[in-house]
Amino acid sequence: MIDAREDPFGWVGAVLDAKYRVEGVAGRGSFGVVYRARHIGLGRGVAIKCVRVPDGLVGAAREEFFEAFIHEAKSTQRLTRAAYDFAEVLDVGVATSPEGITTPWVVTEWLSGHTLDVDILSRGEAGRSIAEAVEVLAPVARALGAAHAEGLVHRDVKPSNVFVLEGGGAKLMDFGLARVIGAASPKGAATSVLSLPPPGSGGGTSAASFGMTPRYGAPELFKKTYGLVGPWTDVFAFALVFVETVSGRPALGGDDVGELYLASTNLARRPTLRAAGLVVPDAIEAVLQRALAVDPKRRFADLREMWEALTEAARAVPERAPPARIDAGSGRSRRAPLVLTAVLAVATAAAVGWFARRGMAPPAPQPPPPPPTAASSAPPAAPSSAAVAPPPREDPSARRAFDVPVTVSSGTGPAGQAVDAGATPGMVLVTPGKFDMGGLNTDELPVHKVTITKPYHLDRTEVTTAAYDECLKAKACTQNRLHNGDEEKPDIGVCHSMRDPTFAKHPVNCIDQSQAIAYCKFVGKRLPTEAEWEYAARGPEGRAFPWGAGEPTSCAQAILVKMQGACGDHRGTWEVGTTTEGASPFGALDMAGNVWEWTADAFEPYTSDPVTDPYVAPKPTTARGVLRGGSWDFSVSALRTGTRYPFWRTSGHMSVGFRCAKDAGAP
Repeated sequence: MIDAREDPFGWVGAVLDAKYRVEGVAGRGSFGVVYRARHIGLGRGVAIKCVRVPDGLVGAAREEFFEAFIHEAKSTQRLTRAAYDFAEVLDVGVATSPEGITTPWVVTEWLSGHTLDVDILSRGEAGRSIAEAVEVLAPVARALGAAHAEGLVHRDVKPSNVFVLEGGGAKLMDFGLARVIGAASPKGAATSVLSLPPPGSGGGTSAASFGMTPRYGAPELFKKTYGLVGPWTDVFAFALVFVETVSGRPALGGDDVGELYLASTNLARRPTLRAAGLVVPDAIEAVLQRALAVDPKRRFADLREMWEALTEAARAVPERAPPARIDAGSGRSRRAPLVLTAVLAVATAAAVGWFARRGMAPPAPQPPPPPPTAASSAPPAAPSSAAVAPPPREDPSARRAFDVPVTVSSGTGPAGQAVDAGATPGMVLVTPGKFDMGGLNTDELPVHKVTITKPYHLDRTEVTTAAYDECLKAKACTQNRLHNGDEEKPDIGVCHSMRDPTFAKHPVNCIDQSQAIAYCKFVGKRLPTEAEWEYAARGPEGRAFPWGAGEPTSCAQAILVKMQGACGDHRGTWEVGTTTEGASPFGALDMAGNVWEWTADAFEPYTSDPVTDPYVAPKPTTARGVLRGGSWDFSVSALRTGTRYPFWRTSGHMSVGFRCAKDAGAP
């Protein structure tokens, strides 16, 4: 018999909504209970979260609560179904349990793995290296960045809401507290309708009554006089999670809500990695100081902005070992000072570069906090005011060249090759050559020498919706759609088709790797290998971006949100071939932004050895392929020619398309 304390609603063994058989309790939280269940008709495992109704809520107020809950869950459904870095919301409703308790519920996909808090606990205080933390939290950053772009705030980012998947990757869970960000108002920091007191709390100062978890709470969640709730609130919580992932201990110290509130708002001590006693570069500390500013206006505006700064700072930290910890007895680092000095110098240069590109003065370097002693209880000195200075709006003219371009040796053909005049209309000719392949992120290292021995043609632009429709008419292709393997996802209007002719010249999207391969075969072509794609984008000049060294500023270079031009204010793809100032050295367009592009390879870590015409052939058991080029809804850093994105080969995503290649001289 199930303990009533574990299953207060009595759902185990029962059927919810005539279609979900509840098999057991998966976990309990301050807001309710998560059950393991199975869809009776499909046989699919799911997770069901049942939320406790606040005590004393009756009559019309109770019905309004149910309606608000359902509305809020539906507001996140489109986002979670279109992006795979979220735990997908499948269903929502209200039901009365066998114990006679009426409760709202939400169904999400069942995930295999464990939550990040379990991972952190298993490591003790050893923690992870900065590079490892960046790698683990990258999907969470992408998910929050996408949510913020859609006007949603999570409000409860914490390790237990990050699910580390078996086989790699992670997903952000529990958008039950997300709210649409409307016009700013004094009510912006009010408690969410899903802020429920846990059983037996009496509605006191619990996590639920705040609509968040106090240990990861930004000041404005504790007290609305600090400012409105917005994407910057998630930035604060994400920074705390990052600190905990690296340090192995919670960033905010305290045993109750009051102590946690003081820790969150203490101007004299921001909960950064240095405050946790770790030796980290100035670049990393500067990003965390800004992300964890008490004043919301002084933080990064959203997660994408923070992530761009954090990943750039992290690139200058080559070590895969966790940061050195200050010895409490001596105040000295437990690792070699000469090596650390070199790392700090490189990372400081990276920080100066990032802030300079945005017209900002970098925060003044701060020494590590003094080791705690029994004789002193005084707080550390307040950080420099420069560390939390409000960022001015970015001036595109202030951007400068990419700091560390990857060099490429000359090939046998000239740069700037025009569209081939032979029997390859709509394609460009890429001549053989040698280059250094790779980038600066973990998945792009080590940089290694690659030789391309044969000329090939590459589509000048991404494959359009109209072109793909011809393959559909010939029944040589399958319908592009949101899907993950055999699992169909509802049509929510984000996949392009000729049912809407305005998408005719837009890139086709919602394509998995096998669909891209099928289309290319239909037109007598193939997918480019990863090496072919990167070489065509870089050219013999070794460009950091297809057009050169500098970051993009306009829609004529790249289709990306916030660019100057019409595409910058448009949420979605754009017609192909319009990025006339973004041509690669061989004349290919749209190689940065618009949609990610499939390559033929399976994802595999790079080798350090020189290779010739590399190609990693997918096997039936290979889960992930490689996407290139970034998309309209990602950050500028994704547009770099060396950026690679491991992605599920059987998934069709709204931001994924492709272009084809073929061997020169092939019929």
